[in-house]
Amino acid sequence: MLVRITLVSLAAASSAFADGPSAVAPVMAPTAVSMTENTIDWSGSYGGLTVGGATLEGEAERSGYSGPLLTLDVENGLFPGRIDDPSHAGIAGLRYGRNGQRGDWVTGFEIDVAFAEVTADAEFSRIDPNPAAPFTGVDTITGYRTELDSFASARLRAGYATGPSLLYLTGGIAVADVSNTFSLDLPNLGAPLSPYSNAWTEEGVRFGYVLGAGFERKVMERVSLSADVVRFDLEDVDILASDSTIFGGDEISYEFTNAGYLARLGINFAF
Repeated sequence: MLVRITLVSLAAASSAFADGPSAVAPVMAPTAVSMTENTIDWSGSYGGLTVGGATLEGEAERSGYSGPLLTLDVENGLFPGRIDDPSHAGIAGLRYGRNGQRGDWVTGFEIDVAFAEVTADAEFSRIDPNPAAPFTGVDTITGYRTELDSFASARLRAGYATGPSLLYLTGGIAVADVSNTFSLDLPNLGAPLSPYSNAWTEEGVRFGYVLGAGFERKVMERVSLSADVVRFDLEDVDILASDSTIFGGDEISYEFTNAGYLARLGINFAF
């Protein structure tokens, strides 16, 4: 009896082995966890650092003049109607923002500060053809200088997210510390005025607007890299030059356009 039971058991085991390992459940290797489009969330607050470059357009346009002497000087080409001399410099800054997400659309606001020293400095030189002394043959040098020392903006953002990538438009108000200077040098002016040099400066905080676009991509759940380009346009400044010593009662004025671009790379940390 025992031998018969044993033989039946061996036969059953042999039949199971002959049918193959299909009855044994397969063991699956663990899958690495990664960010997917369904798990990425752009909502919440973030802060970051930026580096990049600033371009200052350095534009000035003659806005008016009066008096016989300056009228003759303008006709003789000593004071240009317009000058444009862009300048570039590096910048570094900080930013803070907050996003809200609804489906694939992301909206929010951002505040940033950029530290920069950008100076657009241009000169225009002509020999005075005025036949009246003491101006005959005098080298007339006019200077146009715009300095931007710091920049800040408060902007709205709106964009479209595709997984870890975000394309957005941005716009808002801008403010900067700006100095504008118009100068006149007559280095070889004859006696009793030689040499003559003077400068007229307006400086202060200027407000305006900023518009731009950017791209941001998450490289970790709470870390993203960004790139943006914005254009800023601040208040124009009109400088009136008047000096009784050299001009008599004549006056001339130039309007400075305080505008330019910022191009930045950034790293943001969500919290």
